[in-house]
Amino acid sequence: MPVQLGFALAAAELVDLASARRIEAADGHIDVTERLRTGDRVLDETLHRLTADSKGPAIDQWIAMHAPDRVSVHIAALLESGELSGKLVSTRLNTPPEPHGLRVADPGRRAALAERLVDVAQHEVELEDDAFGALAHAAGLPEHVLTGMTKHRVADQLKDLAG
Repeated sequence: MPVQLGFALAAAELVDLASARRIEAADGHIDVTERLRTGDRVLDETLHRLTADSKGPAIDQWIAMHAPDRVSVHIAALLESGELSGKLVSTRLNTPPEPHGLRVADPGRRAALAERLVDVAQHEVELEDDAFGALAHAAGLPEHVLTGMTKHRVADQLKDLAG
């Protein structure tokens, strides 16, 4: 997995918590404004970690410190929910487990994801689409949901979009 994906996921968690009005950014630091759970396992874990630091950690330090395990945390949540099938395997001590044999469990959802990837790669419309395309590229998603020449074409287009 590309290292950048962990950083993107750690930052995205902060954005999601800010959107849910659980945190705010002030002078480059994270201030927890509401400790109520969000109902999302990953976000609630992040919120709990943030509340443990009474001073409010610096945003860049928080992202750098938590990025290494974010991919496996998100994949574990998707495996637990049934959205993905496959497994996480620990190959070395003190390193996050690595994904093996991951597949989108619902064929209809897999087809919709493939369609969205192609659409974003060809018609980047909004900032959200750019972000989705960059994350999809970082995760190597086209390799898992597309086939044939489409897979290679879309992967190249997403790489250009992310670049």
